[in-house]
Amino acid sequence: MLNSQIRIDIIRIIVLSLLYTSAAKFGQIFSVVGGSVTLVWLPAGIGLAALLIYGYRLWLGIFCGVVLANLFFSLPVLTILAMATGSSLGGVAGAYLLKKQHFHPELNRIKDALNLIIYGAGFSPIISSLIDVPSLWLAGVMSKEELASFWLQFIMGDAMGILVITPICITWASLRNRKLSLQRKTEAILLFSSLTLVCGIVFNGWFLSQSIVLPAFLVYPFLVWAPLRFGTRGASTAIFLISGFALFGVAHQVGPFISPSLLNTLILLWLFINVAAIVSLVLAASIGELTTAKHYLEQLALHDSLTGLDNRLLLMEKLAESLATVHRYNTQSAIIYLDLDGFKPINDTFGHEAGDLVLIEVAKRLISCVREVDTVARLGGDEFVVLLHNLNETNTVQQIADRIVETINASINLFGKTVNVGVSMGIALIPQDGKYPHQLLKNADKAMYLAKQQGKNQYQFFSDVS
Repeated sequence: MLNSQIRIDIIRIIVLSLLYTSAAKFGQIFSVVGGSVTLVWLPAGIGLAALLIYGYRLWLGIFCGVVLANLFFSLPVLTILAMATGSSLGGVAGAYLLKKQHFHPELNRIKDALNLIIYGAGFSPIISSLIDVPSLWLAGVMSKEELASFWLQFIMGDAMGILVITPICITWASLRNRKLSLQRKTEAILLFSSLTLVCGIVFNGWFLSQSIVLPAFLVYPFLVWAPLRFGTRGASTAIFLISGFALFGVAHQVGPFISPSLLNTLILLWLFINVAAIVSLVLAASIGELTTAKHYLEQLALHDSLTGLDNRLLLMEKLAESLATVHRYNTQSAIIYLDLDGFKPINDTFGHEAGDLVLIEVAKRLISCVREVDTVARLGGDEFVVLLHNLNETNTVQQIADRIVETINASINLFGKTVNVGVSMGIALIPQDGKYPHQLLKNADKAMYLAKQQGKNQYQFFSDVS
């Protein structure tokens, strides 16, 4: 009996070979050399995408796809097998080179977009051509004088397929589903319905007489709109949609690329699609990097760099929100101000690196003591704050405070040695103990100092401060 993974791989190989064959049949419409060399070879993009998503073991799907696609041509069996080997090897080599560059299929970095262009659309077709084109020449498909020209066309065809097909496959397969707001969904529908209409008019002559030909650059605004608002998924989808309409138009002899020579028509089409794809993908990747940098700076500005907890700035924002919620819904919250006992001797004895490890461990333990809705923040040094939201009764605060004392008191393993710290805490109830965020924090701090005066490793309420 085959295990489930092998069965899944067999199904994927069969599906890939059928998709590869179907795309190859479509590409042969634009062939300039007996169905074997074309400037439009979408199967290369399908094969590379499958290898990047599912792994190298799907090379057999490419191999079988090439064999099936060429069975109906009068080519020697050895030539077909050689071409299948070359296409499989090119796809595997392209996927390998990309993974060696730590390629992210989300394409949200400029590095990833450039690697796909260089290694995916560059080296992969070249490697395939080293076997496929000589095999066709030896089979007599082309003359020696035509060899260089057709070799270049072979590489260009594979490159176009990779730039059109691979991005849409890998971005939709790799990016997590994100819920879009109604406004964003409406914008997406408007974007792609408008793009469909414009593509139909420009490339397929919808609503136009045969004598009117509109320029292809009318779709350029969509190549900016899509990546700007919807990232790499938007960019790759727009490229795919534009390419589909443009290819359909050329196949039916309509649109802005048509010229008396099929080769000239295909070169114009190739230049347009590849330039559009490269520009849109790089733009999407640039926007992705800017978004990542923005999130990083926000994280840096609002979180403690050592523990990852909220910092004072974010805590004060959440404290203000908690106050507003308490007044609006007549609920209760609480703030606990914590200061570690016995931390300084650890720092002095073992060094600051050890002290940092203790602070990180304390942060983890504090998070484990509270609910997901609560907030744990670090103010600096060995001072922490816990903000408890939407409490039912004061006893809940005491239960959490008791849990914190017990958890923090547990031994910490540090460089093979056991160390212990305690914690003194002050509790201010919201809204009883303050009307403003800074007042609440100050009052909780006063209660914490009372806990230290009372013997440390305990908690006191602000209401107990005389």
